[in-house]
Amino acid sequence: MSFEKISAVTVRGVPLYPLYSGPADTPVTAECNNRCRAGPKCRAFLINYDKHMCTGMDYDSLNRGASIVNTQERTSYFEKICLSAAPCEKAWTFERVMGRELGGFDDRILNGVASRLRCQELCLKERSFVCRSGEYDYALQQCRLSSEDRRSQPAAYRVSAGSVDYFENECAALATGPPNCDFDRFENSDIKRADLVRTAFSVDQCRTLCEATRAFVCRSFTYSQPAAQCWLSSDDAMAVGGVRSLDTHSGAVYYQRSSCLDLQLFCNHDSMVVSLNTADPFSGKLYSKEEPIACESVGRSTTNTLLTMPFSPRSSCGIRED
Repeated sequence: MSFEKISAVTVRGVPLYPLYSGPADTPVTAECNNRCRAGPKCRAFLINYDKHMCTGMDYDSLNRGASIVNTQERTSYFEKICLSAAPCEKAWTFERVMGRELGGFDDRILNGVASRLRCQELCLKERSFVCRSGEYDYALQQCRLSSEDRRSQPAAYRVSAGSVDYFENECAALATGPPNCDFDRFENSDIKRADLVRTAFSVDQCRTLCEATRAFVCRSFTYSQPAAQCWLSSDDAMAVGGVRSLDTHSGAVYYQRSSCLDLQLFCNHDSMVVSLNTADPFSGKLYSKEEPIACESVGRSTTNTLLTMPFSPRSSCGIRED
């Protein structure tokens, strides 16, 4: 048994009961998770990060969860799931976003898959590539699995046209960026969705605590030097509506993992060459923004993909030499 998480949602029309209320400024995720996990009648719980409390419910979303709705409140919904594939040590195995998809990066498409849960099990069992994310189309009963996710390919993450849910595999190793790929920094800001708090005496120490976290994928942290506090979170701005969702926290600095690619541009005497290096084999496309169809390079499942754009009046890439 494990859990699935949905960020920035609440539940309507479902009886709730108090599960746990913690002290001010103390994350409650672990305690709420443990209490619901141990409770036979607790099938899901809802965390309110501002109130440092959670409520339990004898309810699950079944197919799509008509009672689950988006909200501006700082909340997350966690639902018990039973998997035939062995989950990892994480406190929850999947994060789901209703009505979203990752377009153009399907490594495997499976038809006739009876449920979203079965699709998630297939992701866990996939061995030919690292399954980092997937989508389930309820109408088509189609399961689409990918080695990419919304952070490695943010431009492809979009609202789905049909009855599709997107999910991420928390057990998969994070996609590694180039050596200079760091955390983005936001002064006097905080996501205020901490899952864990630790004492730290420097930003580097706080970052190390984030990167070493095993209970969940730590995607961001907030460090306060005056308080010597390090707040660790499984969410980042992408998960909760963008950087506009960050709140003011005087004296604190918010950091989140960068969505960066190892993309380089080289100039030769007769052409420009774009080079993309990836940790895993790449089978997507590099293309010119001006001529996306005529000027493209399709990845051949290698870790280095090149797009050459000649300096020529006849070039389909529209590159001209001055």
